[in-house]
Amino acid sequence: MRLIRQYDDVMQAQDAALRLRREGIPTHISSRHSHVASGVVTGALKVGLWGLLDSQYHDALAFLDDANHRVTTGMSEEELVRVESSATKTSFASFNKLLWYVGPVVLAVIVGLVYLKEKGVL
Repeated sequence: MRLIRQYDDVMQAQDAALRLRREGIPTHISSRHSHVASGVVTGALKVGLWGLLDSQYHDALAFLDDANHRVTTGMSEEELVRVESSATKTSFASFNKLLWYVGPVVLAVIVGLVYLKEKGVL
């Protein structure tokens, strides 16, 4: 996955993502929800447009710079659906793995703080 462009506006990123998808290039927009919530509060001042496949990076850049560029690495609709589905599953698996490692640590810290408070240390 490679960062194609950053945008100040979510709508610009979504427009670019739709144009690329029509050409067979699957993408992901990062920080979309954080940016909408308020970039000043969340720190997400821009949104990122990411290409899911590194092999399509140069084609994506060229197409966004020139709508007449002929995309040579585009995928069929069936391939797009497969890649997008796989990316979603990978994302959920990574998040779940993170929860399994971080969750017990957070729980231990909370239990420790409660224990120390009851003992009068805090």
